[in-house]
Amino acid sequence: MNRLVIFILALVAIAAPTLPAVAEVEQKAAQLIILHRYQSAAKILMASDIDAMDEQSLMFMGSVCLRNAQLHQEVAAAVTEVVPVYLRKLAAEKGNARSRYVDLFQGMWLLETGKDKAAQPLLEKFSVNKSIEAKYSLLARAYLGLAMYRQGNKTAAQKHWQAAAAGDPEVRAVLAGIYALTGQAETKVRATLADALATLKQEPLPPLALESALIVYAKYNDVRAALQQLRDDRALSVPVYSEQIAVDKQVQFFSGGLPRRLAEAYMQMAALYLQKAAQSGTVQGISEYYLAQTYVARGDLSKAAAVIERARSGGKLVAAFDNRAEILQSVLQVERNNNTGSDNALRGMAQRFVNSPELMAELVNSCTLLRLQCKAVIEIARQEAERSQNDRYRLLHTALGAYFRGQGDAAQALLYFETGRDKSMKNKMESNDPQMLVQMAQLHLQHKNFSENLEIYFELSKEYPVVRQIQDAVQAIYGMENQSAGDVKIF
Repeated sequence: MNRLVIFILALVAIAAPTLPAVAEVEQKAAQLIILHRYQSAAKILMASDIDAMDEQSLMFMGSVCLRNAQLHQEVAAAVTEVVPVYLRKLAAEKGNARSRYVDLFQGMWLLETGKDKAAQPLLEKFSVNKSIEAKYSLLARAYLGLAMYRQGNKTAAQKHWQAAAAGDPEVRAVLAGIYALTGQAETKVRATLADALATLKQEPLPPLALESALIVYAKYNDVRAALQQLRDDRALSVPVYSEQIAVDKQVQFFSGGLPRRLAEAYMQMAALYLQKAAQSGTVQGISEYYLAQTYVARGDLSKAAAVIERARSGGKLVAAFDNRAEILQSVLQVERNNNTGSDNALRGMAQRFVNSPELMAELVNSCTLLRLQCKAVIEIARQEAERSQNDRYRLLHTALGAYFRGQGDAAQALLYFETGRDKSMKNKMESNDPQMLVQMAQLHLQHKNFSENLEIYFELSKEYPVVRQIQDAVQAIYGMENQSAGDVKIF
């Protein structure tokens, strides 16, 4: 069995009984992928010089980065559901129980979600509060400048940025990210970031500095620099600020935008590695298949359609991947036609995949990803799922769960997720898709099933430290809703 076969087995999460003597690092990474430990696999592979990697290693690394990107997109979506609830609850506190720093972090979150006008008064109020540490007042002015710049008041923005430039290295690192977001000169952006990081001399970087660095690297497609920063993931679970409100009440604020930046960084890495791998005939077809998936995840559907067409026309895809490529190509075609005739276009394909639950699951997942109705597909898929609940059908149940979650049917989604989950391992990611676990956790939170939600995030946090922020946030929401004593932790 050659290296390419091992990579394919790892990428489709099919564990071989034994792994042959391939490069030790890649063999270990392949085993980690099978266990859904994508971040650990990426960290191992990041030590390799991209220029020294052969096409098979490039393809493997690219697909590992894609998996990380997709998972962190799911985590970022979960953060978007959770953060506003936390901030509203904390901001509603009265008197001495109210956090002095909530206005800053609420303003930051509003900026992250494009609500610049709503963010401005909160940041203005916080920046002139004399009881606040100078560092955080200047941080507020940096973000206030961003709010004003986006609303067209560039002169006022520059004044706030000039003031913030006198802040400590972390504040200056944040400024570099803001400069990148507002299209300032590249030389200014890079010089500001380089000076801030050189002065910090801190490992790992503070979370806001890491987030800003990733913003800058994404802006200029500096994948190597991003790789360097992501080799150390300790900052992903560190709060930006901890505030002691009372003897038994502490508030910890995190960067709500960091999961999104991680997803973007991994997405850029995936595209770079897969583009390089696709230049070789050996793994061209498979690399182009994963590259098309990368473009779909980035929302660039025209590029995805072009790449998947090239992958299939080359005749270099093995049957298992050609079937998946055909599914993606067909669903992209339906999306281009504005979902018109999706039932007719995809019904025949779904009927072909009866008795092939893995391919049926791929078709359902593609419909979900592109937000297509695919009613005929779903009807056939549900009939197929009723045939069995054994391991071979778990992927199909999981795919149907994701579809119904996207349709807003939480009850059906949970039903299918529970059927697809490995009962013997429950929330262990070694035998369950981490993206499914994140979706399940959010459904449980929606139904106030706090213990189920926390149990899932506790398991996920062992591999993906950024998830610890959500875990702490859910504990906080439970504490505030039940008026319990103890730490309150929120974004």
